[in-house]
Amino acid sequence: MALVLGDSPHLAPNSSLRAGLEDAEIGTVRVAALHDPPYFFIERRPDGSCCQFDGFLWELWQLIAQKARLQYEITPLLEGGYGQEGANGSWTGLVGELVHGRADVALSWLGMFGRRQRAVAFLDAVPVSVSRETFYVARGATDAPRLTAAAAQSLLAPLGSDVWWALLAALLVLAVALRVTVRLSRGSAETPHTVAALGWVPCLLACFGTVVRQGWSVTPDSLAARTVTYFCWALSTVIHASYTANLMSQLVVERPPAPPITSLRQFLDQPDWTFSIPRGHGMVTEWAAGSDAERRALALRVSRRDRHVDLEALPEVGGRLDRVLVYGDSHWLRDILGPASCQLTAMSERLPAHLVPTYMAVTRRLPALRVRLNAALLATAESGLLNRLRTRWLTEEGVTCAAVGAVRPLSLADLVAVLALVPLAVAVSGGLFVLEWLWSRMRPPPASRERLLPTVGNREPHKAWYKIY
Repeated sequence: MALVLGDSPHLAPNSSLRAGLEDAEIGTVRVAALHDPPYFFIERRPDGSCCQFDGFLWELWQLIAQKARLQYEITPLLEGGYGQEGANGSWTGLVGELVHGRADVALSWLGMFGRRQRAVAFLDAVPVSVSRETFYVARGATDAPRLTAAAAQSLLAPLGSDVWWALLAALLVLAVALRVTVRLSRGSAETPHTVAALGWVPCLLACFGTVVRQGWSVTPDSLAARTVTYFCWALSTVIHASYTANLMSQLVVERPPAPPITSLRQFLDQPDWTFSIPRGHGMVTEWAAGSDAERRALALRVSRRDRHVDLEALPEVGGRLDRVLVYGDSHWLRDILGPASCQLTAMSERLPAHLVPTYMAVTRRLPALRVRLNAALLATAESGLLNRLRTRWLTEEGVTCAAVGAVRPLSLADLVAVLALVPLAVAVSGGLFVLEWLWSRMRPPPASRERLLPTVGNREPHKAWYKIY
């Protein structure tokens, strides 16, 4: 009767059972593998015979087989993928080869999901890799220029809301200080004309006008009031420079468009969207047995082949990614989709990436083989060779996407809110003109408020109207 180990990671180093298993006689190990670059390459030899191998798992297997003093033979698997459980409980792919006794080791990088753990054992001393899996969609297209509330609000984006409130309060304080110093300096340093011209509303307008670089028609004479005006202009210079710099940087820095959908519920409500996931991915069985209704619906789609396409088949159907929800790791996407993967972005930040450590699988019928391979794999990792292989084979190469944050020319869509200020200014100015005209017709200024301006050069004095606020 064969001894079958439980689900514990591995036996203790000083275990007598472990020592016995490591010394147990093991015949030729049958190894199953499939073509899955860059993990495993299966290619015909120049003479046409089969086969020659390469890749991350091939080099790793050679190292651990040498340390474990094993003889082996490799059988290429041409179909079935890594394996998926059928409705009748049978397994396909590499997992099926182990379950049905046709192989002893599968050169794989499988997640230890519940149903797989019950079917096969794993070399779980060290993961061969860690996948960072999440949902991806193609980036949304750039919309035509539209004047919306969000576009208008973008004019305030260069400065935070707390900064805007602080600046508003500072300008209000300076306006009050200007009015108070002018009023208290009346008769000593300020003329009645200046005091009348710099009322409460003119002081507010003057201080806020410095932000848009508007000059003052009247300036105070007292040193105290002039000091306030200096601070108004100094503050406005800081605001103007900071706002302009931040606005231009926001306008010309490339940012990815917002994804067209942001939740699984939105995806399921779209009748013309397709779901894509790597063939035989173990997460599908986890979703089917889980409590999340939306993920169960995705698993049902995969099992029924309802609006579903394998990730590996996407390049064969044209590689169009619009209206496709993709699940996987960014490394897989670049290896399978190539430059088309640059179109993809994470569907939502509220769905965090799922970290999945992956392992080689072995049969449950040979516990001694599992123990010996685990020990060899652990020794390989401790020597640093495993990390070197990961760096060599699993580092992204070949596909370079345009860096987010690149500078680009301004477009009409960027300036639509700025250009909208022109008709807004015309409309507001026209409205104020009408109000002023109606006010002058309804209530003409009394003769007591007529003032004579002082002579400027050789010009004769002229009459003007001033409103006292």
